[in-house]
Amino acid sequence: MDGRKAFLEIFNDIWILMEGTGYGSLGERQWGKFLDNGEKLMKKYREYSADQEELFRGIYAAVQNFYKRKNTEDEK
Repeated sequence: MDGRKAFLEIFNDIWILMEGTGYGSLGERQWGKFLDNGEKLMKKYREYSADQEELFRGIYAAVQNFYKRKNTEDEK
């Protein structure tokens, strides 16, 4: 898969992942579902190449931090 297509596919998968759990605070069940689905996607990109896995990991980590901040903000 070329770089441009991989980049688009990663962002599309992240968007679908977030659509599946919503954009607000996540409960324990939603967080678990988010992590499980993220791990499946990481395996997918690992099979393509180390570069694609690394790109996915970086974006996925940023999205995880987004949800952690949302949960912290909503607890205040």
